[in-house]
Amino acid sequence: REMMYSEGNLHGAFKVWHNGILWREGAYQDRELIYEKEYADGKLQIVKLLDENGALIPVEKYDNTGKRTYKKTDYRRHPAVVLKENASGVIDVEIK
Repeated sequence: REMMYSEGNLHGAFKVWHNGILWREGAYQDRELIYEKEYADGKLQIVKLLDENGALIPVEKYDNTGKRTYKKTDYRRHPAVVLKENASGVIDVEIK
């Protein structure tokens, strides 16, 4: 596990590996999980983001080839989440 802390509280990016393969990554802001990416065999499967109500919800899903199979089109982000999207559609998140 690789976690970041600020004043003893989870804050910033984290990564978790299982048997040497990336399993989860995401970020905390002031102890609150604001996004998470889940992997299977090192390949991105699900992107979860904090919505306007403070719930962590799946907004993108991918198959084993890396092709996006689902994108939540009515997602309303939480004010703490700043989204960036690259040409392939994978969402990156910045922490405010």
